[in-house]
Amino acid sequence: MGIVRLLPIALMTLAPFTNAHQVSAPSQHQSVSALTPATTFDVVSIRPSDPKNLSMQIRPGKDSFTITGGSLKFIIMNAYELHDFQIEGAPAWIGSARFDIIAKMDDPSPPASTPAEKDAEQKLIESRLQSLLADRFQLRAHNGAKEMPAYALVVAKGGPKLSPSTKNTGYTTRQGQLVCSSMSIDGLASVLSGMENRIVLDQTKLPGDYAFTLRWTPDDTTNPNADLPGLFTAIQEQLGLKLIPTKAPTQTLIIDHVEAPSSN
Repeated sequence: MGIVRLLPIALMTLAPFTNAHQVSAPSQHQSVSALTPATTFDVVSIRPSDPKNLSMQIRPGKDSFTITGGSLKFIIMNAYELHDFQIEGAPAWIGSARFDIIAKMDDPSPPASTPAEKDAEQKLIESRLQSLLADRFQLRAHNGAKEMPAYALVVAKGGPKLSPSTKNTGYTTRQGQLVCSSMSIDGLASVLSGMENRIVLDQTKLPGDYAFTLRWTPDDTTNPNADLPGLFTAIQEQLGLKLIPTKAPTQTLIIDHVEAPSSN
């Protein structure tokens, strides 16, 4: 499952929308808190999630961030635009303990009207999340890098099978299906990174955004009547693209210290 960047309203997100090999994380041996900007949420409430409720919802806004049933690892992923496999050295509980968080600003800011302003809003939300992590979870971390198995996303023989789109970026996903109203190929590569648990590099050189539906049979399916191909074949047959195994230097965030917050 994947994430449209935090500013567009989305539910059930699990992977940042920007290609992870391009993210900006703290420099080597520099703590997260040292890089936290002065900008923070004015009001923050953190409580343990109801253990009976196993669902997760996220409601990001221009001046707020609300999540129900979210793990700390998931919040770190959103704050630093990382995938799960890029977070190292963390205790197991950051992926299992779940929290309900309401964070907001007292006064709303003017709406963004240009792509540059929207990007600035995105970075501001990420900075506020980073501050929340440092202040309430005592997160300290440093940057690392290693070569990891990866995939290159390229145009398959016969060319792409994609329809250009000018709609607002958005998509929905469930087991074996990805429906996109508008997504760049770089965005698709990031979603596939989350699905395959490794970096996917966009090497298609295809500009712009596209609308498409991708349907496949997941590897762990128990349906004996599944008539859809696996993900790799579906990408080639339905999108005219192809995943090729490779290796790539991958940025990681190494956790030095983290604590469970007190409820409020």
